[in-house]
Amino acid sequence: MPYLVRERLFIGNINDSAEILQDDNTEFKFIVSLLNSTSISFFTEWRPSITINAKEIRKVFVGGSENASSTSQDDDSLGGKSQKLLYSLENAGKDLKLVRMAVPVRDMESENLLDYLEAYREDKTVNHKKCYVITILAQNH
Repeated sequence: MPYLVRERLFIGNINDSAEILQDDNTEFKFIVSLLNSTSISFFTEWRPSITINAKEIRKVFVGGSENASSTSQDDDSLGGKSQKLLYSLENAGKDLKLVRMAVPVRDMESENLLDYLEAYREDKTVNHKKCYVITILAQNH
Protein backbone atom coordinates (compact mmCIF):
# COMPACT_ATOMS: atom_id res chain seq x y z
CA MET A 1 0.00 0.00 0.00
CA PRO A 2 1.28 3.49 -0.76
CA TYR A 3 2.62 5.62 2.08
CA LEU A 4 0.74 8.71 3.19
CA VAL A 5 2.96 11.76 2.65
CA ARG A 6 0.34 14.35 3.55
CA GLU A 7 -3.42 14.67 3.31
CA ARG A 8 -4.64 13.06 0.05
CA LEU A 9 -1.06 12.55 -1.21
CA PHE A 10 0.54 9.11 -1.22
CA ILE A 11 3.76 7.79 -2.67
CA GLY A 12 4.15 4.19 -3.74
CA ASN A 13 5.83 1.79 -6.11
CA ILE A 14 4.88 0.07 -9.34
CA ASN A 15 3.04 -2.70 -7.44
CA ASP A 16 0.85 -0.07 -5.78
CA SER A 17 0.00 1.51 -9.13
CA ALA A 18 -0.89 -1.81 -10.71
CA GLU A 19 -3.11 -2.72 -7.76
CA ILE A 20 -4.88 0.66 -7.80
CA LEU A 21 -5.40 0.58 -11.57
CA GLN A 22 -7.04 -2.86 -11.32
CA ASP A 23 -9.23 -2.03 -8.30
CA ASP A 24 -12.72 -0.72 -9.06
CA ASN A 25 -13.38 0.44 -5.48
CA THR A 26 -10.25 2.48 -4.91
CA GLU A 27 -10.22 5.76 -3.01
CA PHE A 28 -7.60 7.03 -5.45
CA LYS A 29 -8.71 9.05 -8.45
CA PHE A 30 -5.38 10.22 -9.84
CA ILE A 31 -2.01 8.54 -10.37
CA VAL A 32 1.24 10.23 -11.34
CA SER A 33 3.65 7.66 -12.77
CA LEU A 34 7.29 8.64 -13.10
CA LEU A 35 8.62 5.89 -15.35
CA ASN A 36 11.10 5.46 -18.14
CA SER A 37 8.11 5.01 -20.48
CA THR A 38 4.77 6.82 -20.60
CA SER A 39 2.96 3.89 -22.21
CA ILE A 40 0.33 2.04 -20.17
CA SER A 41 1.69 -1.11 -21.82
CA PHE A 42 4.63 -0.73 -19.43
CA PHE A 43 2.57 -2.63 -16.85
CA THR A 44 1.99 -5.57 -19.21
CA GLU A 45 5.68 -5.62 -20.14
CA TRP A 46 6.58 -5.57 -16.45
CA ARG A 47 4.06 -8.28 -15.56
CA PRO A 48 2.42 -10.06 -18.55
CA SER A 49 -0.63 -11.15 -16.53
CA ILE A 50 -1.73 -7.53 -16.07
CA THR A 51 -4.00 -5.78 -18.55
CA ILE A 52 -4.99 -2.19 -17.86
CA ASN A 53 -7.47 -0.25 -19.97
CA ALA A 54 -6.48 3.27 -20.97
CA LYS A 55 -7.68 6.06 -23.23
CA GLU A 56 -5.37 8.96 -23.96
CA ILE A 57 -6.60 12.44 -23.09
CA ARG A 58 -3.60 14.41 -24.33
CA LYS A 59 0.17 14.74 -24.43
CA VAL A 60 1.94 17.90 -23.31
CA PHE A 61 5.39 18.79 -24.58
CA VAL A 62 8.14 21.00 -23.21
CA GLY A 63 7.17 24.56 -24.10
CA GLY A 64 3.48 23.91 -23.51
CA SER A 65 2.37 22.58 -26.89
CA GLU A 66 -0.27 19.86 -26.76
CA ASN A 67 -1.32 16.96 -28.92
CA ALA A 68 -4.75 15.45 -28.30
CA SER A 69 -3.75 11.99 -29.47
CA SER A 70 -0.40 10.51 -30.39
CA THR A 71 1.32 7.14 -30.50
CA SER A 72 4.90 8.08 -29.69
CA GLN A 73 6.39 7.79 -26.21
CA ASP A 74 9.16 10.26 -25.52
CA ASP A 75 9.36 12.44 -28.63
CA ASP A 76 6.78 13.42 -31.18
CA SER A 77 6.77 15.35 -34.39
CA LEU A 78 4.60 18.44 -34.35
CA GLY A 79 4.78 20.84 -37.22
CA GLY A 80 7.85 19.11 -38.60
CA LYS A 81 10.03 19.48 -35.52
CA SER A 82 10.69 17.01 -32.74
CA GLN A 83 9.58 18.02 -29.25
CA LYS A 84 10.35 16.46 -25.88
CA LEU A 85 7.35 14.96 -24.12
CA LEU A 86 6.68 16.52 -20.70
CA TYR A 87 3.81 14.18 -19.76
CA SER A 88 0.95 12.12 -21.10
CA LEU A 89 -2.52 12.23 -19.55
CA GLU A 90 -5.02 9.38 -19.85
CA ASN A 91 -8.10 7.82 -18.33
CA ALA A 92 -7.10 4.41 -17.02
CA GLY A 93 -8.19 1.44 -14.95
CA LYS A 94 -11.51 -0.32 -14.66
CA ASP A 95 -14.19 1.66 -16.50
CA LEU A 96 -11.51 4.33 -17.13
CA LYS A 97 -12.41 6.02 -13.82
CA LEU A 98 -8.87 7.05 -12.88
CA VAL A 99 -6.75 9.77 -14.40
CA ARG A 100 -3.12 8.78 -14.91
CA MET A 101 -0.37 11.24 -15.65
CA ALA A 102 2.70 9.49 -17.04
CA VAL A 103 5.91 11.50 -16.81
CA PRO A 104 8.93 10.09 -18.67
CA VAL A 105 11.97 10.11 -16.37
CA ARG A 106 15.56 9.04 -16.74
CA ASP A 107 17.22 8.66 -13.34
CA MET A 108 20.50 10.42 -13.92
CA GLU A 109 22.85 12.29 -11.64
CA SER A 110 22.18 15.53 -13.50
CA GLU A 111 18.40 15.30 -13.00
CA ASN A 112 16.35 16.19 -9.94
CA LEU A 113 13.40 13.76 -9.92
CA LEU A 114 11.37 16.15 -7.76
CA ASP A 115 11.30 18.63 -10.65
CA TYR A 116 9.16 16.15 -12.57
CA LEU A 117 6.46 16.31 -9.91
CA GLU A 118 5.66 19.91 -10.89
CA ALA A 119 3.72 18.70 -13.93
CA TYR A 120 0.84 17.32 -11.85
CA ARG A 121 0.49 20.61 -9.95
CA GLU A 122 0.22 22.65 -13.14
CA ASP A 123 -2.31 20.54 -15.06
CA LYS A 124 -5.90 21.79 -14.82
CA THR A 125 -7.27 18.25 -15.17
CA VAL A 126 -5.91 17.36 -11.74
CA ASN A 127 -8.46 17.78 -8.97
CA HIS A 128 -6.29 18.40 -5.93
CA LYS A 129 -9.22 17.70 -3.62
CA LYS A 130 -9.19 14.05 -4.69
CA CYS A 131 -6.88 11.38 -3.33
CA TYR A 132 -3.90 10.64 -5.53
CA VAL A 133 -0.76 8.54 -5.51
CA ILE A 134 2.64 9.15 -7.03
CA THR A 135 4.63 6.11 -8.12
CA ILE A 136 8.22 6.19 -9.21
CA LEU A 137 10.23 3.59 -11.05
CA ALA A 138 13.33 5.25 -12.42
CA GLN A 139 16.20 3.42 -14.04
CA ASN A 140 19.61 4.51 -15.23
CA HIS A 141 20.08 4.55 -19.01
